[in-house]
Amino acid sequence: MTCHCEQRPDLWQVKFDFHGGLKESAPVYFLVRWQPPFHFTLVDLGNRPWPDCTQPDYKADRCVTLFG
Repeated sequence: MTCHCEQRPDLWQVKFDFHGGLKESAPVYFLVRWQPPFHFTLVDLGNRPWPDCTQPDYKADRCVTLFG
């Protein structure tokens, strides 16, 4: 799940759940800076969501391709 950060408009939080391993693990949260069109920078990661990154961005979660 991808959420946009309210106080920092160039940052998004991405939640990643690891499934299919030998044991279940807690999700990991990535804080990513996006500078259009395709420049992404990992800013931080953690085991809890950031409190100001709560606006779901469903468009970012769509499966799209870079190829025509």
